[in-house]
Amino acid sequence: MSNMKMIVEVEKAEAGHPVEVVWISVDKEALESLVGRLARLHRQKTGDHIHLMSEEWGLGDLTAKPTVAGNHPVHHLLIRLIE
Repeated sequence: MSNMKMIVEVEKAEAGHPVEVVWISVDKEALESLVGRLARLHRQKTGDHIHLMSEEWGLGDLTAKPTVAGNHPVHHLLIRLIE
């Protein structure tokens, strides 16, 4: 497995900040991999998708350690091509 890091985490809503925020943090190797996968998805048909998962849930595309204390990791990110 590679040492690349892609971290998807959710900052929970709080008083005065009523919406959740999704953070996506990547190193250059993970960004290059994501760009390649998105480019391949771009050539597919509507409805096709890619899965990114933490090692706990799958192949380890995602790192499950949040970058900000209090944020919650996302273990499964599905990106689907729509019209």
